[in-house]
Amino acid sequence: MSLGKIIFAALTMIMLVAIGFQVFGMASRRKHLVAMDAADLLPKALPGWTVEDRPIAESPDMLKTVEGVLNYDSAVFRIYKKGGVQIAVYLAYWLPGKIDPELVDAHTPDICWVDNGWQKTDLPSLPVQTIGGVSVAIPNHRRFTITGQDLTVLFWQISGHRIRHSESISEARTSAGRLIIRRIQRVWEAITTPPGQQLFLRISCNHSIEENLDSSPIHAGLELLSRSLSGENFYTFKK
Repeated sequence: MSLGKIIFAALTMIMLVAIGFQVFGMASRRKHLVAMDAADLLPKALPGWTVEDRPIAESPDMLKTVEGVLNYDSAVFRIYKKGGVQIAVYLAYWLPGKIDPELVDAHTPDICWVDNGWQKTDLPSLPVQTIGGVSVAIPNHRRFTITGQDLTVLFWQISGHRIRHSESISEARTSAGRLIIRRIQRVWEAITTPPGQQLFLRISCNHSIEENLDSSPIHAGLELLSRSLSGENFYTFKK
């Protein structure tokens, strides 16, 4: 066995042990927490916009698969329409310690949409937005196209009140050297950072998102992010 593989295996074992201690501890504490309904975290009505909730998946069987893979506590897929503009907002929420952040990494549009035939184009970064006195970065700005559809997309992964800069790349596509670096980072995170709530927010638009950045649906999504980044928890304690 090569030295690189030995190092990788050792780091993986350390990471699993560190995560295991945190996960088991959080699992016990999580029994006392109740996640807020994701549907209540986004506006159900906006002046001038029609609002429609759609299923997370296209069929009950597919929904079971999605829920089994993502294991979220709550999720919503909401469509806002005004004139010819359609803005779709997908939000998934996990209580602290419910899922490893790297599992969320593996299900960003950069992987899932591309694997399902979408063509991806990276777009220029958008300016940081200040919402309620909180700076909200917009690190992921994309264009996705497939037959009959052309969307601009923003997405965020929030882990423990911080924007997680997801690599959006599966381990199968990662070099051995990069895997070792990722393992070192994950070991450090697992040891030093207690698990926090996680959110995944995706906003897509059939027009330029940059031109619609001030629209009410997108502003509502940014406001939700600012609440999380400022330290707000979207759960309550069981009585």
